[in-house]
Amino acid sequence: MMPKKIPFHKWNDILGFQTAQESVEILFYPVEVPDSEKELFLHHKPLSRYRQAYEDVLSNFITMGEFTYELYLATPYFVEIYEKWKQKQDFQWQFLFVSLIGACLATDFPYNHFSKKLNESLPKEIIENHLYSVKIMQEQTKAFISDHFEKLKQLNHTEAQYFCQCLFAILGDREASYIFFLRNFNGCSIVCPYCIDSDEICYEFDWNKINEESTCKLPFHYSDAAGHWYMRGDKSICKPPKEICLAPSAIGQWDWKSYDNDYVWFSNLLYFLGNEESAKKLSYYYGVFTCPNCGKTSIVMDLAKYTMIQNTESDL
Repeated sequence: MMPKKIPFHKWNDILGFQTAQESVEILFYPVEVPDSEKELFLHHKPLSRYRQAYEDVLSNFITMGEFTYELYLATPYFVEIYEKWKQKQDFQWQFLFVSLIGACLATDFPYNHFSKKLNESLPKEIIENHLYSVKIMQEQTKAFISDHFEKLKQLNHTEAQYFCQCLFAILGDREASYIFFLRNFNGCSIVCPYCIDSDEICYEFDWNKINEESTCKLPFHYSDAAGHWYMRGDKSICKPPKEICLAPSAIGQWDWKSYDNDYVWFSNLLYFLGNEESAKKLSYYYGVFTCPNCGKTSIVMDLAKYTMIQNTESDL
C-alpha cells in the first residue's frame, strides 16, 4: 500500500514557507527524456523540463547539507514516482531517484533539524507517512541492488562512491552518512569527549594532498596508490597513524542479504562495485581511536558523530 500523500496546494500552509512543490509535482508525472538527461552528473544544463525539476529538487532539498521539512511531505511522492519508473523498467530513472532519496535522507536526523518548534508542530500523520515511505524505499532499494547489481558494476569510481553514500543514507546510519557527504568520504573531525577543553583533532584521508601543511594537533597521514604511507609535509615513508587501530577487513563476509552491520555490508558493496579505495577508508572510520592525551578509546565514527552533534547542538 502506498503512503498517503499531502496535496501539493497544502504544502506552503503546513510548513509556513514557500516550498518547492511545483518541482516535485513535475516529477510526479514521468516523461521520456533523452539518455543524455539521465546521467547521474550532468555536464550540461538540463534540456528537459523534467530533468530541470529533478535538479531543482536536489538543490532545494540538500543545499549546504541543510535539512528541509519539505522532505517529510515529498517522500510519499518520491516512493510513488520510483514505483512508476520501476513499472516502466527504466533502470536509469530508478537509479536517479534512489540517489535523490538517499541524498535527501542523509540530512534527516534530529541534530540537523533547524526548528524545534516546527519539529513539534508537524501533524503526526505527516511524520508517520514519512517514516512509512522510508521503510518502503528501504525494501525497494535492497531489491534494486539485488536486481541490478551487474549494471551497477558499470558505474565509474565517482558515480559508485556517490551512489553508495546515498544507499548508506537509506539503509544505514544517517548521522554517519551525513559525515560521508560533508567530507566527500575524505575524513572527519574528532574531539575526545573525555578530555576537557581538548583541541580539535582532525584526520583527513585525502591521498591527493600529501604535501600540504598540517594545522591540527596531531599530524595528518596519507597513503599513495601503492599503499605507502606518508606524514603530511614529509616525503619519508611512515606507518599508518598510531592513534587509530584500523578495523579488520570485512571483505567477503557479507551474505548480500543482511544490512544489520553497516561496516560489513557497506565496505563489501563499495569493494564489489570497484571502489576499493573507499572500502579501505571505512577501516579508518570504523577503527578504534586512542586519545594520546587521556588514553581512552572510541570508534572513530562515534567520535565524529559526537563532534558533529556538539558543533550543531546550539543551533537547535
